[in-house]
Amino acid sequence: MTETTPDIHGASERTAHLTAAQRYRALADHQRLAALRTLDGRESQLPLDRLASAVAARLDTETDPEFHDRLRCQLHHVHLPLLADLGVLAYDSETNQVEPNPAVLACLL
Repeated sequence: MTETTPDIHGASERTAHLTAAQRYRALADHQRLAALRTLDGRESQLPLDRLASAVAARLDTETDPEFHDRLRCQLHHVHLPLLADLGVLAYDSETNQVEPNPAVLACLL
């Protein structure tokens, strides 16, 4: 998978004006919503593993390693690329680092 890293600092104007359909898509999935809530208020990068652990805790799920692996995989392949495409965050799939865009998150949540 290639790197998905939009310029989150210059993109806030564009993404602060998400369409209703884009907002719905960003918020429609319970795991994606838990990830957004976890990232809300953060301004620094977060490793994917820590995000997956925080999302699992927020979802109040068991600490089953298999669930954690599935969640990490879903975040990596589905949720984070979608949110990066919307400009909500930057995701580097090579280093597995997530950088939230606070301005867009504030508008979204």
